[in-house]
Amino acid sequence: NTFLVPPDFSWSRFTTNLPNLPSLWLHHYGITRDEQLRHNIVYDLDRDLLITPIYDGERLVAMSGRYFGTNEHYPRYITHHYKKGHYKLIKAPHETSILVLCEDVISAIKLSRQFNAIPLLGSFIPDTLILSLVYQVPQLRIWLDRDKAQTAIKIAARARQYIANCATIVTDKDPKEYTNNEIKDIIDESLPRNNQSLS
Repeated sequence: NTFLVPPDFSWSRFTTNLPNLPSLWLHHYGITRDEQLRHNIVYDLDRDLLITPIYDGERLVAMSGRYFGTNEHYPRYITHHYKKGHYKLIKAPHETSILVLCEDVISAIKLSRQFNAIPLLGSFIPDTLILSLVYQVPQLRIWLDRDKAQTAIKIAARARQYIANCATIVTDKDPKEYTNNEIKDIIDESLPRNNQSLS
């Protein structure tokens, strides 16, 4: 990800009616129109960015963007931070004891169909985030890309000092690349034997 200074913000340049290319991109990952609207995913007409805003209550604190323009020098993914250290919990529609930390918002939306999820907007996990989860997360899973495998293993070892049921999930693809059933199977495989199929 590339971190840029937040621009002057105006909703007037955003639309929920996505152009064809970003619409097909979301469809490729199985994100529905209902999920797009529920998570306020919009398109920045001026910058050719598919934007997923992150809120703290009603306050906009960050924006994660995927570029669809023609400038080959523009970064494909950007994150505008309004407030450092904010992490948005995306809750599953039912009670679950499992929380998954992942890298991007679209993956978190996909995971949240079955499990609670937090997008890191990158791969860094500070101790403050882990400590904030101690009393509310019985089972923590850290799901990062294969190129971040060693990082994820080290983070999980550190987190396990505070949350006993903590494990690393390393796959070739992001969570958003997998189907709901594949995600469930991957999570189930990371659980202790007596807790398998628990969500």
